[in-house]
Amino acid sequence: MDLENKFDYCVIGSGIGGGTITKYLADKNKSIVVIEAGANSHKGSDIINIGRPFGLRSTTSIQKGGTSNLWHGVLSLLDAVDFEKREWINDSGWPISLKELIPHYQSVSKYFGVEDFEYFFKENLTENLQCEIDSVQFSRKILENKIFQQPLNILNFKDKLTSLEKKYRRLKVLTNAKACEFVSNGENVEYLKVGINKSKFINIKANKYILCAGALESPRILLNSKFKNKNIGRYLMDHPMGNLCQIKFKTPQKAQIYSAKKYKSNIAIKSGLTFTKSIQKKYKIPNHCFYFRPSFSEGIDNKSEQVKLSLLAFKDGKISLKDIFFLFR
Repeated sequence: MDLENKFDYCVIGSGIGGGTITKYLADKNKSIVVIEAGANSHKGSDIINIGRPFGLRSTTSIQKGGTSNLWHGVLSLLDAVDFEKREWINDSGWPISLKELIPHYQSVSKYFGVEDFEYFFKENLTENLQCEIDSVQFSRKILENKIFQQPLNILNFKDKLTSLEKKYRRLKVLTNAKACEFVSNGENVEYLKVGINKSKFINIKANKYILCAGALESPRILLNSKFKNKNIGRYLMDHPMGNLCQIKFKTPQKAQIYSAKKYKSNIAIKSGLTFTKSIQKKYKIPNHCFYFRPSFSEGIDNKSEQVKLSLLAFKDGKISLKDIFFLFR
């Protein structure tokens, strides 16, 4: 494919977002170029992050397929309250609603292997699953259930994009290609400036550009492009994980659905907990999600939790034998 030609679409990023939209557009026989900063594997990337050392393991992967290479496949929908204007949260409110997104969620969920989309809503679960959820007692005026599904054949976009390239002649994936900035002429973007090594740049032209480079790289590219929008980079959202408290029930609980329950041969389901909207408003807090997880001893064991999270998230050899030994012990 000639990179001098103008593409229908240029997709920046090949992870979960970029990979999904690339599949959608390729099926419509569009000409597409995908720009990926990393190589075909994490070890081949030459990206260096600088700045304040937070002492945390990275949760991003700069390689073909992006963070899908680290992902453990758990899916859920945003909540209705996430889109609403809340007077206790500055600048909250979106011009779209969850209801408007539902048809798109339904469409893409099939691609990820979700067979029962309606199971994202507690009221649509089978009677047995609902009974198991309700067997754990807590105040429904304070907390409510949030449903997650996990297809057990986890979609990895590195493999998916490789197969799509073989299938579709009009698709090109560029690896080790760093999207630097959009070059504009007045209102319109003329081209995307892309670095393909330390001293060489190419210009990618397309009718439309779709930026899917992640929560840090996307605003960085937009800031480099000097677009006049005061909101770029101001509203980073993330979901850090950690222990909140330990609960000891009077009698042992066996509600497996709060951890992960395999309800079909190829899919698992589990329930988290969120604060009700009235509680969020009363205490002026944003939306949260909590999980019940089994404890093996009294008292919060942060070391075990850190190792468990690392094993869930990382597939690139970032876990030491010492960590694994600690977890099994």
